[in-house]
Amino acid sequence: MHTLLLSKEYAYIVKQYRISEGLEKSKEVKCENLIKLLVRNIKMQSSRDEIQKILKLCEKRIENEKKLNNTLDGPLPHAETVAKMYYDLVQLTGRIYKSIDALKDTEKTLDRPFMFKKKRWDDNLHYELRDKRTEMMD
Repeated sequence: MHTLLLSKEYAYIVKQYRISEGLEKSKEVKCENLIKLLVRNIKMQSSRDEIQKILKLCEKRIENEKKLNNTLDGPLPHAETVAKMYYDLVQLTGRIYKSIDALKDTEKTLDRPFMFKKKRWDDNLHYELRDKRTEMMD
């Protein structure tokens, strides 16, 4: 631990482990348990990074949806432009779905509804896209 310059982190983890396991008086920390704790910490860090990526994609989708709505609300838009904007929205929605499903598969503690800005992102987005497509056709 000293060669990796992680002595402070190691001391903190050992202290937390002893408190949680009731080993305040014990001098011995088992290597297997410490490795399990470090692996769990790495998984949670990667899950946090994945959630941040998903939230950025959600923000981007909200922006793209607003642009599409503004284009549709204005004067008669060019059909190819609207089709490309809609296609980009569908692709972004697919990426969000896949990312959320992958996150739920890898981290079982996060197997719950994915909510962001009062909207559920892991369900019913395809219905919104269908409604948007019908609106574009009218």
